[in-house]
Amino acid sequence: MARSDRIIGVFDMDTATIAESTKNWLRNAQGEGTLTDITGGGLPKALVLTDEGARRSVYTQKCADKHTKLRVYMTRVNTATIRERAE
Repeated sequence: MARSDRIIGVFDMDTATIAESTKNWLRNAQGEGTLTDITGGGLPKALVLTDEGARRSVYTQKCADKHTKLRVYMTRVNTATIRERAE
């Protein structure tokens, strides 16, 4: 997936996808190709937001750092397990 020093945040799918603005943001990420589904066809449990660096697109243009390239991973691994693995 991503190096732990590149992780910006880990979000639970049950709570993170309630807001319509988040759903729109995820659709935009999918349209730009910055959303990666690593669930293997299963039900996603978490979103992992990472900074992959060195590219600027329309999707990331509002970021303060022009070298930020956001990538979102959808995973079946829950947030607690991701946190444990990162430590």
